[in-house]
Amino acid sequence: AERMVATVNARVAENPGQTLVFVSHGGPVAECLNALSGGKLSTGCGGMTAMSILKAAPGGGWDVLL
Repeated sequence: AERMVATVNARVAENPGQTLVFVSHGGPVAECLNALSGGKLSTGCGGMTAMSILKAAPGGGWDVLL
């Protein structure tokens, strides 16, 4: 999850204000989302096919919208 989180944060910094799409497998995505949300996601969230929407929070961090 650390590499995915670093990649997401780097791409967001490179593209401020833009909508970005990241695609990967269910397990790594679930771990990345859990890390980005500060552990706010429930166990089993996501599954093998899922769409999650996060928004950069004011002052840093992420808000999970879906």
